[in-house]
Amino acid sequence: MKVERVMRWPLIMVFCLVATVMFVYEFIKEWLFDGSLSPWQSHAITIVVTSFLATFAACLLRSWSNKLLLQQQTLELERQKAVSMRLMLSATQHIVNNLLNQFQLIQLEAEQGEVKQETLDLLERSVAEAKEQIRLLESIDDPARKESYDRFYPEKNAVAE
Repeated sequence: MKVERVMRWPLIMVFCLVATVMFVYEFIKEWLFDGSLSPWQSHAITIVVTSFLATFAACLLRSWSNKLLLQQQTLELERQKAVSMRLMLSATQHIVNNLLNQFQLIQLEAEQGEVKQETLDLLERSVAEAKEQIRLLESIDDPARKESYDRFYPEKNAVAE
């Protein structure tokens, strides 16, 4: 209800402004032609003038609405960039964390005195996997879509099994 009241004032102001402009227009028209116009001549001039004013107002409104649309599109593009950046950083963090976990395994084994060959092989596979995932990350076509990153995270079904 409060919004409706707020929206009424601009309409009331437009009505008053247009009524005043038309009153002044009619006054000037009668003054210029000194009342010598027939009713149809007066009507014809008024129709032409109001058509011109309506067209001018429509052009202004279209220009204003195009500006708003462009601003909205720019904001949406910025929002998509921010979403893309967050998704990209999240996927990168996931890849790097997986690799760092392998290094922690090596550190644990080194602290115990011996790093097993299996662990070194696992690290080598992890490094190769990280390289491949980063290459795939670079090739994402639509970075704003969450589904583009599904291949970087373990499937939920695999975790549940």
